Amino acid sequence: MNDNSGRIFGWKVIGAYFLRDRSTVIRWAQQRGLPVRRLPGGNRASVYALTAELDQWAESQLGIYDAPSPKPQTHDPEVVAAMVQARTYWASRDAEGMQRAISLLVAVTQNGPAYAPAYNFLADCYVIAGDYGALSYAEAYPLAREAAEAALAINPQEASAHRALGSYHYFWERDTAKAGQAFRRAIDAAPHDALSYIWFGNALADNGELDAAQRRHAEGRMLDFGPLPLIINQAWVAFLRGGKCEHAAVLLDLVSRFPRNALLHDYIAQVHLSLGNIPAYLDSLAACEEAKGTFDLNSFSATLRRSFATGGATTFVADAITLAETEEGHRPFPNRAMAACYASAGEDLPRLLAILQRAHDGGERWTAGWAILAITRRWHDQKAVQAFLKTCSAPPMEPNF
Repeated sequence: MNDNSGRIFGWKVIGAYFLRDRSTVIRWAQQRGLPVRRLPGGNRASVYALTAELDQWAESQLGIYDAPSPKPQTHDPEVVAAMVQARTYWASRDAEGMQRAISLLVAVTQNGPAYAPAYNFLADCYVIAGDYGALSYAEAYPLAREAAEAALAINPQEASAHRALGSYHYFWERDTAKAGQAFRRAIDAAPHDALSYIWFGNALADNGELDAAQRRHAEGRMLDFGPLPLIINQAWVAFLRGGKCEHAAVLLDLVSRFPRNALLHDYIAQVHLSLGNIPAYLDSLAACEEAKGTFDLNSFSATLRRSFATGGATTFVADAITLAETEEGHRPFPNRAMAACYASAGEDLPRLLAILQRAHDGGERWTAGWAILAITRRWHDQKAVQAFLKTCSAPPMEPNF
């Protein structure tokens, strides 16, 4: 809620003014003197703030505030309301919520003056839209880059724009050097922003840099004690470290509590694939598609389930490899990591070696460190497999860790 006098009401709206959550601005008010006023009456008095005072406070916080220069703010009540509503939709972590958040933010960026925080938040939404089914990855990541670059054109020090570029460079371009640089720029620009540590940790875990991932996740959790995506990714790292079914216990417990979370089902599908449990993999993959709203008779899981029912592991592996290579064709720098995982899960050593040979001949460097770990463990006694996997590993993002 807000009015035309420059007053904004409520912790959530004050948080949205800085693109932070409610708990962060409450902490700032208690510890850093954020100028928030209280309306008298009742045990739970409402709070409000004057935007001019908030801007003045931000200017005074250089070196303490979460960015090296004050964020450009808006006094437009419609923009503030749209940003707050988009933040609420974002928090839902489902396809419908992400689509609504994106629609609101696109309208803000198209219908008003250039406003970097709107582009920042739009880039964040695009980065995770593929994970929750709002868009395909081929649509989402280029749009994330476009929004992040628009934010940086307004203010080159926008931390969240650098963070979004880090995800784009790693998960889409598969460029670990550019990704690491972008994530570190984000952290340097806003050292109190937990999300940059979390997303960097997620990319590090995917690249198999588990110690560095654990450190970045711990740094993020020190700043934000309980976001579900962080807890999920920490549980994923715990499985990658151990590599056995019992090490996935936390993930399995979480999915029983949050059965509509697509990210959880995706990770559990990868657990089952790593362990060679094809039926369980297909069940989790279908649950992931259902959470995203993409499941139908022709979806990835349904197609592979028919393959497995028709010809067992042999037919499953052949069809899964074909589908994986088709999907990789949509990426700017395709690789055969998933194809190798399918051959490994089906215990098809000749096919696995053939895939690894083609990857080696093509100079592929796989950012899917989790896949390399899984295949390494499953074929620990096969020297040829081990030798190929060493040549496929991507360079680290935290080389000095």
